[in-house]
Amino acid sequence: IDNEIPVTLQVETESDKFAISPSGEFTTKVKLDYDEGAHNYSVEISISDGVSNDRAVVDVRVTDVNDNSPVFASDSVTKSVPEDTEVGSNVTAVPATDKDSSFNKELRYSLRGGEGRFSVDPVSAMVTVAGALDREAKAEYNLLLVAEDQGRPYEAEVLETEAVGTSLLTLSAADPDEGANGRVSYSIFQQSPSSHPDVFELDSSSGTLRLAQPLDYSEVKVYRLKVQASDGGTPSLIGNGSVVVKVKDVNNNPPEFSKESYDVAVPENLANGASILRLEVTDRDEVSGMRPKGHLSELRYSLRGGEGRFSVDPVSAMVTVAGALDRETKAEYNLLLVAEDQGRPARSATATLLVQVSDINDNVPKFSEAEYEAEVLETEAVGTSLLTLSAVDPDDGANGRVTQHHFPRHPRPPVDPRGPVLRGKPRKYFHHHRHRRRPGPERRGHTVPPLPSPALQVQRGEARGPGTPPQPVPSP
Repeated sequence: IDNEIPVTLQVETESDKFAISPSGEFTTKVKLDYDEGAHNYSVEISISDGVSNDRAVVDVRVTDVNDNSPVFASDSVTKSVPEDTEVGSNVTAVPATDKDSSFNKELRYSLRGGEGRFSVDPVSAMVTVAGALDREAKAEYNLLLVAEDQGRPYEAEVLETEAVGTSLLTLSAADPDEGANGRVSYSIFQQSPSSHPDVFELDSSSGTLRLAQPLDYSEVKVYRLKVQASDGGTPSLIGNGSVVVKVKDVNNNPPEFSKESYDVAVPENLANGASILRLEVTDRDEVSGMRPKGHLSELRYSLRGGEGRFSVDPVSAMVTVAGALDRETKAEYNLLLVAEDQGRPARSATATLLVQVSDINDNVPKFSEAEYEAEVLETEAVGTSLLTLSAVDPDDGANGRVTQHHFPRHPRPPVDPRGPVLRGKPRKYFHHHRHRRRPGPERRGHTVPPLPSPALQVQRGEARGPGTPPQPVPSP
């Protein structure tokens, strides 16, 4: 209702049972009884601003609640049976009635006491002989017959963080008798699952159910209580009922990774999209695995770091390659994995992932120079070192270990396979002359395309006395 425009709201029909406030809140004025009153009401309301008015109808449907206990026609029944009565013989039927409707008035019967000599049919309330009788052994039996309706139980929902002493609900039972015979007291006679001490306490006078112990959703999600209302008569008459208490989860547990840190090795030629790890994460706010998911345990995943080379699926927790890898550029990545639940506020957990990029033989060796040049006198001794060749391969281990050899057109000084040093064989030359060799590296890894080798130029000088003219040397 717009407070800036003054209006008048009024209940036109059933005004003894319903009311409407100036703000438009529609309420009951009296307790509505499904068992003794109408089940449906059509309530007409009006609104007026002093100039114009309008009307509307509110349909109210009253639903039955299990607010009446079963009642026996008599507080006590006395029957006599001969001691030779056969097992299975009927003794008497003791039916009860219930003012509620539908399943709330459907009764089931049970019997306490009798030492197994009697039983009751749970539907018809017929008491029968269930065992042999012997008057000389026992002349009388006091049995307690219990009638319980099939109404829906009382239900309560409570947060697992609620404080001890919190009121959950109030039971209600009526007894039309007077005095002590009509004075009702309440008690819990069974809790499932059981615990010691009991999780709940029931005020015997008011019927108020309170929390007596802390709750933990991860331990117990639903409690079922059997309660009874008994009067003060002699013997006391009892009405039974049930209470279901549902514990509501609170986001008080963070996700948990199966490990604090993960270590994965991947080859550097692994394709984009390839899977490298599936994370295992649980959340105690719900059971992990094949669970019915709740929002508190629905996890979302992300990662930090990795320079865009890796990604994680936010739902499946699968870590995959997202960019090209090159061990020679970067050999390992440190990632931070994050799992976050969907609670409010959200809780999260982290773990580390070390990705080590393993080498493949994807680089060819390279000489430090495109062409090498050495000058040597013709009188140099065999084995004289002329120069040192240098070739490198950025691959790792055996993939990057380089040996060297040459490819001569004619027999020429070799490259020592034990070391990259060029040595000469004895020859005699009288003039400067250039010779070219084609040395080449050899790699120990897998086969790769051949590497262009540098030219090796060796210039020999003549050993002669002063004044000796140069002589031409024929071409080879």
